Amino acid sequence: MKFTKTESIKELPLYVVVTATDRSNFHLKRTIPSLLRQSKKWDNLIVVDDSTHSSANIKDNFLSANLPSLKLLENKKLKGAAGAWNTAIDYINELSDDGWVAILDDDDEWTTDHLESCLKLTENNLDAVISSIITIVDGVPSSIPFNGRFTIEDFLYRNPGWQGSNTFVRLGALNKAGKFDENLVCTHDRDLAIRLLELKDFTYVRTGTTTVKYHIGSNDPAFTRRLNPQKLSGLRTFWIKHNSKMTEDIKQRFFKHAFEMFGFHTHQIIENES
Repeated sequence: MKFTKTESIKELPLYVVVTATDRSNFHLKRTIPSLLRQSKKWDNLIVVDDSTHSSANIKDNFLSANLPSLKLLENKKLKGAAGAWNTAIDYINELSDDGWVAILDDDDEWTTDHLESCLKLTENNLDAVISSIITIVDGVPSSIPFNGRFTIEDFLYRNPGWQGSNTFVRLGALNKAGKFDENLVCTHDRDLAIRLLELKDFTYVRTGTTTVKYHIGSNDPAFTRRLNPQKLSGLRTFWIKHNSKMTEDIKQRFFKHAFEMFGFHTHQIIENES
């Protein structure tokens, strides 16, 4: 039965979205335990298979965990996180006119109170609740959570702390913003944050507590690794899409950040710009 709009935002259904890729060890070590230990349960759990060859393992792992209200989907859109997330959002749109969408990347973790702490801060006309993230490199915490206010300018040159696994957003806001941009290889979180913050009357709060662990392995072929060609492609696409919004100062910060974090020079990012 499809949920209809409610008078109270606290009555909105809660949808948890997980994109599952070819890393079954993380599903068993991080994703599934994170879900099982949540102090607040969801109305629907949507796991989107975005793997290349381990669909059977993904299905077996999640089904055997006896997770409540589980729905397994295959990514029918462009392969990658954005396509998988949009597959889930389209499915949620079939179930409900509105609701909360909480995303968990399959290599990250939520603490026990993640969903509960986000829901406690929801109120009428609120569009998003963003918790803090701690970055963990090879099992060692390496960053201090930032709890300040977000600005569009922040996201134009870096990510100040809004990523996939701490996305807790109203379905209506995601639809208004146009969901995730599947043309981007990476920087999906920054791009979505910019478009949400550009929405008229978009409102959000930050929990001020760290309930998300963002894991990075020094040997992982992640987009965050230096000199990664996919990261370069993503930065080029992001630049083309958003550079018209940047002041000269923000442009310089964008290129400085791209070099210091990922090793790419300005000319590498804009060389194909027409």
